[in-house]
Amino acid sequence: MHPTTIGLITTALPAGHSSSTTHLLGYVVLVVGIAVVVALVIALTSSRLRPRLLRASGWTLVGVVSIYLIARAIAEFWVINYSDPASYASSWGGPTLIGVFAVHSGPGIAILIGLAVYVYRLRRRRAVTPGLARMGRTKASEESQNPP
Repeated sequence: MHPTTIGLITTALPAGHSSSTTHLLGYVVLVVGIAVVVALVIALTSSRLRPRLLRASGWTLVGVVSIYLIARAIAEFWVINYSDPASYASSWGGPTLIGVFAVHSGPGIAILIGLAVYVYRLRRRRAVTPGLARMGRTKASEESQNPP
């Protein structure tokens, strides 16, 4: 095996293995870096576009990190060798299996729970009765003003 360095991450690739995936990752990181620099220049020069650009950049970053954590939470159940405790004993959260799952899958599960609560509240807020829709009020706001 020979080590390959990607930024600060060093991976050991088997001898004869092509590092095309590491090159692809490098290109993706380069394109994202250029896009961030362009967005920062636009944000610094245009006061009209700054709030919209920063909000879109923030939501994009949150989305990408959330997708990564959810995918990692799902993949962790197939990556671990359940019959060999030594395989996960030195992982974060080890030496117990529940600790490894808490550390590796916990953030993704927390994001999914938060997303479910957000969607529930959004759907409840948008539950509009026909008569109230013309007045711009929701069913929830009408019930809070006129208790039964």
